[in-house]
Amino acid sequence: MTTQEKDTLIYPKINKWQANAIELHCRIKPVENMEKRIGRGGRSHVYHDSQFVIKQLKKFNLGEAKHEVTMCNAYRDKTHSISPNAFIIGERITMPFVHGQTPNKIETLSGIKDLYDKGFLMADAKPENFLKIETGQIVPIDFGLIF
Repeated sequence: MTTQEKDTLIYPKINKWQANAIELHCRIKPVENMEKRIGRGGRSHVYHDSQFVIKQLKKFNLGEAKHEVTMCNAYRDKTHSISPNAFIIGERITMPFVHGQTPNKIETLSGIKDLYDKGFLMADAKPENFLKIETGQIVPIDFGLIF
């Protein structure tokens, strides 16, 4: 393979990676510029930023962040969701925004059973960690203690 052939194969990929990196970097903005704080937990503050939820961890731990992103994406894959993947940018977790309402305790039990049927276990199962979406399904929104 000639140098010119190698260049034509790798440069489009490099340009795409660079464009993606620039786009992701542009999404990192100061917390005070985010649209709306929608929650506060023991470990993080949660903001709504257009089509995403941004979790600003109080003490960033890369291992914990990777676990939460991995569980969110595994759930997304098991449910064949078309929502975007969760990912880490800087010291924040970015996950797809889900519209819905906090379920009652009985509905939460349905969400817990559904998680279990899909092969997941939630160690912090409470109504505030689920949403009842438009279809009536109860879906998890906090993946930090899902295994």
